[in-house]
Amino acid sequence: MKPILHAPGIFFGMTADEYHADPSLGSTGIRALIKSPRKYWLRSLRNPAHLRYEEADKDSTKVGTAVHVALLDGANAFASQYVRRPDDQPNATSAQKSAITRAANIAADAAGKISLHGDEWGLIEDLSWLIPSHPELADVLIGGEHEVSVFWEDRNTAVPCKCRFDILKPRGIGDLKTIENQFDMRLETACKLHIKRFRYDIQAEHYMEGRSQFPLLLKAGQVFECTPPGSPSAYVRDEKGYLTTAQSKLDLIKECIRTKEYFFQLVFASKSMPEVWGCYLGRKNPILRRAREHIDGAFETYVKFADSAVGKEWPETWKLSELMDEEMPGGEFGWS
Repeated sequence: MKPILHAPGIFFGMTADEYHADPSLGSTGIRALIKSPRKYWLRSLRNPAHLRYEEADKDSTKVGTAVHVALLDGANAFASQYVRRPDDQPNATSAQKSAITRAANIAADAAGKISLHGDEWGLIEDLSWLIPSHPELADVLIGGEHEVSVFWEDRNTAVPCKCRFDILKPRGIGDLKTIENQFDMRLETACKLHIKRFRYDIQAEHYMEGRSQFPLLLKAGQVFECTPPGSPSAYVRDEKGYLTTAQSKLDLIKECIRTKEYFFQLVFASKSMPEVWGCYLGRKNPILRRAREHIDGAFETYVKFADSAVGKEWPETWKLSELMDEEMPGGEFGWS
């Protein structure tokens, strides 16, 4: 899809492809900027060859997306996009398993669908009952709106920003994650390490900031509902081709604005066995205050390099120096 920079607004029903084609700065880009401006640039839409540097673990991304479709978009949407790969025969060789996978992928492509291994399909079936039946998560998928996209400009730097809520409710923002518990840890421990490693505190703070834009966006009338061309609707398209929003969605935005205390909730689903774990972060949580400092630093870096011509590579920023003991990472990845 051709890149398009959306004007500030709240969008219901925007496709994932359209959202990801917007070059505005999302939490993934912010985390990349914190690691390295060059790493951000290589994977951003500013780089004509960005597809070359996509995340290596495509299978992990595929399963995570399938889980989102099944749990957030519903059974009909899932059935329209995915198909179960045939099971391997008992004692099948690696070559025979590969042949079945290739044949399943070809057949799925011909049908416009994505083939999932039986284990992946089973995971999704497990999660479909496991999350709703968990006493702490029973209502997490009920109510609210799913896949709500928000675009805005940072108030200090005017950097274009974006976020996409898995689940939006007046009392919070829900985000669904899948996790490969490779070392068979207690799931809670594995998830906390995952939060630290992938800086989901950055995502939480950025999404909270996106939600804080609701009063301004609603006042400006920048709330839209997108539907596929040709879909029946009682709403009139505006000059940009979007649909004015249904009253129920406007009511949700108004209720979110009235609700002053809300949270960012993470729900993790293990890909190893049917286990889930969740936690939440409040707006005044010290973890988010630290994340805001890092985000502000990322914006400063973005502004510093953003004037580069499209296609011009962003440079490395490190300087050659002697390595000292106190500079070594601590904890899990260091010797201190």
